[in-house]
Amino acid sequence: MSSSAKVIVAQYPGSFWQPESLSEAILQHPYFDQLEAHFFSHDEEGLGKLALLLEQNSNYAVGDLVLSGDDFSSMLNIFGISSFNQHLPGWRILYVIFKKFGLDLCQEYILPAVSNSIPNDKLLNIFVWLEQQYNSADGQRKNDVFICHLKYLEVFSRLQEARQLLSNIKLLNQIDKWCSSKMLCHDAEGVSPSCLLNIKQRNILISLLPHQERVHETIENYAAVDNNQLPVKRDLEPELELTANALSTFFSQWENIIQPEIIGCLLSMLGDDTRVLQLAKNFQGRHSVEWFRDKIPWKIIQHRDHDGRQGALYDLSYRKALSKHRFIFDLISGDKVNVTSLTGENIEVELSDISDNSSSLLIGKPFYEYPQNNISYVKIRLRRVNGDQISPDKFSEYLKTTAEYLLKNVYEQRNCDLTELWDELNKSEQLDVRTALRLVMKHIPFYLDQLGVNKNKLISPIYNLWNESRYKIEEYYDNPEKSNQSQQEEKKNGRHCRL
Repeated sequence: MSSSAKVIVAQYPGSFWQPESLSEAILQHPYFDQLEAHFFSHDEEGLGKLALLLEQNSNYAVGDLVLSGDDFSSMLNIFGISSFNQHLPGWRILYVIFKKFGLDLCQEYILPAVSNSIPNDKLLNIFVWLEQQYNSADGQRKNDVFICHLKYLEVFSRLQEARQLLSNIKLLNQIDKWCSSKMLCHDAEGVSPSCLLNIKQRNILISLLPHQERVHETIENYAAVDNNQLPVKRDLEPELELTANALSTFFSQWENIIQPEIIGCLLSMLGDDTRVLQLAKNFQGRHSVEWFRDKIPWKIIQHRDHDGRQGALYDLSYRKALSKHRFIFDLISGDKVNVTSLTGENIEVELSDISDNSSSLLIGKPFYEYPQNNISYVKIRLRRVNGDQISPDKFSEYLKTTAEYLLKNVYEQRNCDLTELWDELNKSEQLDVRTALRLVMKHIPFYLDQLGVNKNKLISPIYNLWNESRYKIEEYYDNPEKSNQSQQEEKKNGRHCRL
């Protein structure tokens, strides 16, 4: 302690003296004890004087840190005795004071004195060193290193140049590996954990990360930080038409595997486009679209933002909110997708394993197209899955979490739990009967041909129409529009056969 204090005092000649720096004659004077008692600082008073010196010397700055007692203790464990503290001598002083006077006095007097800003290049070097320490540590030390990284990441997030410097640092992904920030994304549904930013680091950096908000038609100067993409006013009708056809084709393959009411309920949440509403009615089963909508928990939004402005959903009922939304869906196949990185670039990332790691069928984040006639157009990517990839129960669960995601992130319902509703929709007392009927209807043409019924003049016209539509479904498997049309014809002709 004495040697460290001597170095500091030497940088301010004539301001402070240590007793051992006085002449021998003074030290041997018979009244020296009284002199020391009246003019030399001891204990807490001495720490206060030391703090005054440290505060004026930028060489001892350790960064603009805000620390709790536990965080401070963790950082002393890492920086206090490390050789790296030669680059941050303030940590060496902190550790010496901590060992002599304890954590509380050190945090009260010395930590505030050295908690001053440091150059950006020094901060970036700290991140490099902490990454090395993290990779070689385990147990409690690994946890302490991570705390150090988080606390310096808080310092980084407050820098005026932070967004420009973000590409220069590495961050942890959600499988505990360090990656360039240019290769990570955040809050993206359906993306592999290896491509997603660590949650705690994300919470610190959230104000710097790409995002997109709704745009109002009356706002001319709209800015979004999401791959520099701004919504452009354009004709969305073709995409709305494709959406209805694509959703029909996608969900038809699940119609006989899960309760159709589950599909109908999700579709009923997708705004008021007439084509999607008709599709929801096709899957409504024993219920109705109105019944589905009555069952959705909804809290009318009354809060405003910090500037006192009303949001797009302010004071709207659920049905009113639905009337102001249209959805455009892109169905995605394959195992990779393009998303926006933490630094705003377009990157290709792996999708999570649909069988065990995904939380919903959604991929990435919603994108808000330019609104028209006071209607929000929400573009969403949906993962294309079939019965060979996941079980019916898993698919039903994905539809529930997808519905909850839409409620939370599009309709701004912060506390939404559809478990009770899904349990009701999942009741399967009719499913076995419906499945058996479908199986019989699927194979009945073979038996009718064997019995020669197809030659009956009364039955054959209806039967041939039904059989032809069944063949067309397979023939147009790669044409969603014609396949959907054939499926509707098959259902209609099948009902005629049953009658």
